[in-house]
Amino acid sequence: MLMMSLKNFRLFVFLFFISCASVIPPSGGPEDVTPPKLVLTEPENFTNISEGQTIKLNFSEFLSEDSIRKSVSIYPMLNEILDIQFSGNRFEIKIPPLNKDESIYFLIIDKSLKDENNVSLDKTIIIPLTSESSFTKNYLAGNLYGDNDNISILLWNKKVNFNEEFLPSPYLVLKNVSSFSVPSLPIGEYTVAAIKNYTPFKKLEDNNLYFSFKNYLEMDNRSIDNVNFFIPSVSNSEKSTSIDEGTKNSELGILRIKKPDNLSLPYLMLKNNQKELFFPLKDNETIDVPEGVYQLFIFDDLDKNQKISFGNIENSFGEYFIAFNDSITIRANWELDISNISY
Repeated sequence: MLMMSLKNFRLFVFLFFISCASVIPPSGGPEDVTPPKLVLTEPENFTNISEGQTIKLNFSEFLSEDSIRKSVSIYPMLNEILDIQFSGNRFEIKIPPLNKDESIYFLIIDKSLKDENNVSLDKTIIIPLTSESSFTKNYLAGNLYGDNDNISILLWNKKVNFNEEFLPSPYLVLKNVSSFSVPSLPIGEYTVAAIKNYTPFKKLEDNNLYFSFKNYLEMDNRSIDNVNFFIPSVSNSEKSTSIDEGTKNSELGILRIKKPDNLSLPYLMLKNNQKELFFPLKDNETIDVPEGVYQLFIFDDLDKNQKISFGNIENSFGEYFIAFNDSITIRANWELDISNISY
């Protein structure tokens, strides 16, 4: 009987330690690649905001605490470091002292925000805040085309002279975007530009700035869209070719496209990862094009250099262009008719 009791005791101890062991989740399964999404805010309406008020933001995923402090900003810039409290899938921001000269601020959460699985936010979040009882009902929107990796949008709430020795600090910065839509801008004059690899403490005049044909804007209660930018690729600019160079030693297809009536010197650009091809557009013309898949752009070649010009510090206007989101496929010895395209 004693031996049986000893055996039972040993079995009891063994089972006890097994039951107290750490539970390890099973390995494997699909990788979590779902980006975090903002699902709830408190308050719901960001009017009548005041100093010391707490804003609560709830996301669909548990968040990386380090990424929160890197990704959250309030513009126009304030003098104080933001007081941010974090817990799981939510964080809270205490509103710092506000400048009485500014009626609207923007809470920006950029794409450096990540969840606990290191998956980044897929689109910059822009939340307007106001100390007043209502917002202006407008927005400023545009897209970035070409080499739009790590491009930021800079917005000034004044008309900026880019020939000045020192450029003013931006009113608003949107980091690493491929498109943008800024709601509820105060009525007034604005200047907008794009910049690659933006560094806040580096002189803007030492950076590569890119410009739209709509750089200087007058915002009222109406919205402004199609403030578009074309960002050149260094590698592709070396491979950019004219019609004669681009068709040498290639299997050719035929593209039929109509000339837009509203452009003075219309040019066609066909772009893919290997090349950029440029063709002047004339009435009812067919064009021989090397086979391939291309994105299509139509632009007004006002400087007659046969390429899209994106402006510079001395001439801060880019050329007007139309970008078509759907790609086209050119096949050797086939004709593609897009003469019914809408401009």
